[in-house]
Amino acid sequence: IGVPNTSATLQFSFIGYVTREVTLDGRTTLDVALDVDIEQLSEVVVVGYGTTKKVNLTGAVSTVKFDEAIANRPITNASQALGGSITGIWVSQNSGKPGSDGAQLRVRGWGTLNNSNPLVIIDGVEGDFDQINPSDIESISVLKDAASAAIYGSKAANGVILVTTRMGRNNERMQINLNSYVGMQSLGMRYNMVTNSVENMKLSNQGLANDGSSAVYPDYLITAFENGTDPYKYPNTDWYDVLFKNAIIHEHNVSIQGGTAQSASFLSFNYLNHDGMIPNTSSSRYGMRANIESDIKEWLKVSGKFNYNRKISKEPYADITYGSLGRVFDMLDGAVPFIAPYTRDGRFGSVEAIDNQGNLLYDNRNPLIDAANGQTTSEVNFVSVNASAEIKFSNSLSLKTTFASNGTWNLTDRWNESIFGYTDSGVETITKNYNREGIEANRRQVSSVDNQLFATLNYNKSFAEIHNVSAIAGLQLEHRKIQNAYSRRSSPPKEGLTQVDAGTSGIQGEGNMVGLRMFSYFGRVNYSLYDKYLFEGNLRADASSRFAEGNRWGIFPGVSVGWRLIDEPFIENLGIFSN
Repeated sequence: IGVPNTSATLQFSFIGYVTREVTLDGRTTLDVALDVDIEQLSEVVVVGYGTTKKVNLTGAVSTVKFDEAIANRPITNASQALGGSITGIWVSQNSGKPGSDGAQLRVRGWGTLNNSNPLVIIDGVEGDFDQINPSDIESISVLKDAASAAIYGSKAANGVILVTTRMGRNNERMQINLNSYVGMQSLGMRYNMVTNSVENMKLSNQGLANDGSSAVYPDYLITAFENGTDPYKYPNTDWYDVLFKNAIIHEHNVSIQGGTAQSASFLSFNYLNHDGMIPNTSSSRYGMRANIESDIKEWLKVSGKFNYNRKISKEPYADITYGSLGRVFDMLDGAVPFIAPYTRDGRFGSVEAIDNQGNLLYDNRNPLIDAANGQTTSEVNFVSVNASAEIKFSNSLSLKTTFASNGTWNLTDRWNESIFGYTDSGVETITKNYNREGIEANRRQVSSVDNQLFATLNYNKSFAEIHNVSAIAGLQLEHRKIQNAYSRRSSPPKEGLTQVDAGTSGIQGEGNMVGLRMFSYFGRVNYSLYDKYLFEGNLRADASSRFAEGNRWGIFPGVSVGWRLIDEPFIENLGIFSN
């Protein structure tokens, strides 16, 4: 390699090894050996109900740390951060809709029973990525194989994702961090549509002729569009340009962290505003988190974690048949260039392909009309409380007990209205299948409360400097209650009344409560000899109230072994394998 001068300093680095700097001192040939990075090997990895050194892992576990590289990515949902970060995880963000843009995750493929979503554990408690601010995350561990995930039992069939939130450190100076960004969203890939009305009409007529049918658009109409220049009477509409607009997104995070000799804490506040590229769509999120832990005595440590999130999302009216924004996209799918977006007086436009008798030759599929139709407002409030106490009986034996309560309250209000499109000549039209359910207002409320209590007895001991034994035994109780209520009325005395009580017909109401309980025993044993011959065994027994008495229990075992080849002298000298 070429160097600027003979006294230059070269830096040698390789993953898993300590970086080394060597000064040339006039030499033209160097022999450099790198030492194994012992700190990296002894790095602690979060696993089920505890941690273990990376060097002693036998299961398929991968970890992502939320460092600056990820913190500076404009992600609105923590699930998006896993894309391209961990092997064996498939990440697909199937929606760009504000407030519902979390990614779909699959760990090593699809399952075949119920859904295929992995189990998400946040600070030891089952949760969801929607409930957490990405900037509050310290690291994410993914348990990808059955051996490492078995300790979570029946819920772990599709893999387990363990999320650890940030915490201050003892004897750390108080730090205040501000992280903000502002961005512009624009439509990326799009279809190359025919946006010339004359070309569209001619192609349609040719397609009908090829099928043995008569032409729809007469020659005099095509000629009028060829010669016409009035954009309201002879439009050539590019509907992707009309419907999708650039949208602002901005997020702000403020955190305070630090600690004394006995305690450590982390406090954060966050705000996200996410406008949609389609009219009448937006989402905003507010949140706060408080994590604190304290050494009350040498033998007693307590910790508490509180998390609150509130998300408000708005979009056009979503009906039963088409769902969220489905009607807008259905209209966009059939929108043609000879539909005018707006009239010259600012109202919504309609089809300008009209024959001599005044008949519209195409359905009005102006998607702007459905994008402006009413509103669906979704409010989601989430509160999580997590408290734990750890008693240290000796350097090798401890007991940890955790109580957690998660509550979610969802409220969805929907109402629609009659919005019409108008031709340049003033003919009033509706969009295809518009308001098939009539004018209505409805409200759905769903609340869920999940209480969990689990305790673990932890043991860790080294013998004769070559044997390492660790074990964990625990039990867990879970009680979940889900309630929902739905009310609907239609035909208010006049449009603009959007509360359910305003309706005069189509009265509908329903509600239900679902409760379930689980009780579990679990345990794990790890043994290593010379830190190179490794064994791990897991066992969990789950009992669920969803099964009949006498058939409620399921047993889930897992075993894995490992051999660190690189630590064998006869293999190490071959120079073939790395850590």
